[in-house]
Parts: sequence; structure tokens; C-alpha cells
Amino acid sequence: MSSNKQSSRGNGLGTGASPKLRGQRKKARALYTVILVFANIALAETPSGTKIANPAEEKAVQMRERILAESHALTNHPWAGQYGCGYALTAGATLYICPGSGYVIEWEACLGVHARTFGNVMETNGHIRLSFSDKEECRLLTYLNGEMFPVQWGERRYLIPYDDVIGFCNAINNGSEPRGEMYGWHLLRDGDHAKPVSGFPAIPTEYRPYLLAEPITAEIMNVDSNTTEEGKGEWAFRDTFFTLNAGRERGLLGGMQMVVVEPDTITEKVYITEVQKDKAIRRITQFATSPMPAVGWGLATRRSTTRLKRKRQGLASCSRTSERQRE
Repeated sequence: MSSNKQSSRGNGLGTGASPKLRGQRKKARALYTVILVFANIALAETPSGTKIANPAEEKAVQMRERILAESHALTNHPWAGQYGCGYALTAGATLYICPGSGYVIEWEACLGVHARTFGNVMETNGHIRLSFSDKEECRLLTYLNGEMFPVQWGERRYLIPYDDVIGFCNAINNGSEPRGEMYGWHLLRDGDHAKPVSGFPAIPTEYRPYLLAEPITAEIMNVDSNTTEEGKGEWAFRDTFFTLNAGRERGLLGGMQMVVVEPDTITEKVYITEVQKDKAIRRITQFATSPMPAVGWGLATRRSTTRLKRKRQGLASCSRTSERQRE
């Protein structure tokens, strides 16, 4: 690790950081890496749309057909079916899943399918676990691994990992959910993006305080420390910790996410790592070449309507391109 390290003693964010927080940092870097890897694959693809070969493709296709047949035969099953997630501008995943036939996950960018994996499905007391058959593809599907559970929101059905319930709440708070397109960061059943919802989804009681009725705003009042770490290839990422002028009294909780709203040219997301009564310590993970956070930056739990609309229009555009390539 190389870097520009300043002391973080006294704020609980140095070597004493909790395993949960270190895991969140690892997951954020993993998601950045997955996006960049698939972006490069898409750019390197031949004009004719040649896809990466997979020796298990035939078996995966057969499993997918069995899964779809089984899901169509089931009536009102709480989680069987086809789901989609990901960032459609660079890469997205489609999950086909049923209790008897197992699952298939296919990763694709705008020009088609680039990776897939499949296996069995295990369910215990509503907990759903996927058994990955390919360790390399499992690595690329990091944030889909582990136990999941079905979440009902009106007529919509989501599959949410147990270690990402707060992430799902953050997506609702920042306006990414309920989404109007198939692709987003959380697995949503095929076609459910067109179904309206009201209120909040049915999530475990202990996570309900993370769902905000109104956005929370704050400003950076002190920049505390930063650390730069080398990533894959030529990429490097920088973690910066800073203090906000809002805390528990304003409704902030550990793990909540905010976005930079001032300056409006910054797009990175920010995560709470420590909360006190009237202030909070936040972490932002950026490319090392991005502007450093500064005192006076404005943050909020929900991005502006204009920026959110532009983001969703971009997702819809790439989704339409992907659909045309499959026809």
C-alpha cells in the first residue's frame, strides 16, 4: 500500500476499524473493479459482437430453460423467477432461479453476455443461498454471494443479500429505488420495474430506522485523513475520512450513504463510519485522481431530481441497446 497517510488515532478509523467497515471498503473496491473490468471487455470486443467463450455455456442454457419452465409452472412463489441487477452502462447481471432447478447468472455489457455461472439453490427458513460452481466467476460476482432473502414491496419482488440490507435502504433513500428501469444495484424480478409501489418495503424490523421519510443534508466541517491503495492494473483508489456537521440527532446511522451535492460535479458516494450526537465521521472512496474532499462540501442522503433523472436516462439508453443486440 502506498500513500498519503495522516494519523487517524482517536476516531476509531485506523487499524482498529471494525471488520464490518473493512468489509464495506473491500466491497466498494470490488464493485469498482468489476465495473472497470467489464467496461474494458466491452470496449475490446470485436465490431461483430463476438462474446467470450464459456465451455459450460450449453449446460447453462439448458439449466436456464428448465428454470424458466419451472418458474412459469409455479404460482405466487415468493422468489422463483428471473431477476436483474447491475449498472447497465457497463455491466449487468441476470439471475434465473428456482427451488428445484437451481440458478444461472449471466453477466453482460451493452454488446452481450461475457460471463456466466450456475449451480444449486439452498433454502432454509426463508434464507436463500447460491452454491457457486466456478471460483473465478464467483469472484466477479462478489456482491451477489452469500445468503439472500425475498423482499416484497407492493407487487414487486427483490432478492436482497443479508449483508446488504442497509445498502438497499440507502438506494431507497437516495432515490435509486423504486427504480423505473430493469437494471439497478439490487436484484429485482423481471418486469417488476413497471409496477408502482407506496410506502416502504417489508424489511427486518431492526433495519427500518435506516429508511428516511425526508432527506438529510450536511456539510464537511473537517477533513481528517486519507489513504491511497493500488487497485487492478493502473487504477488506484483513495479513501478519505472527514467529519460532518450532522449526527444522530438528525437521523444519521452507521452505514448510511450520502452523495455529494455541492460541488455538483462530484459523483462519488459517501458512507458513515462513526456517528455521534451532533456529528458523524464519513468515508469516501474515489479514484486517486479525483478531487479531494474539502471543508464546505455539501452532502445529502438524496441526490437532486435533475441528476437522478440524467442517471436513469443513461441506464435506460444502454438497456435499450442491450435489448437490440439480443434480438
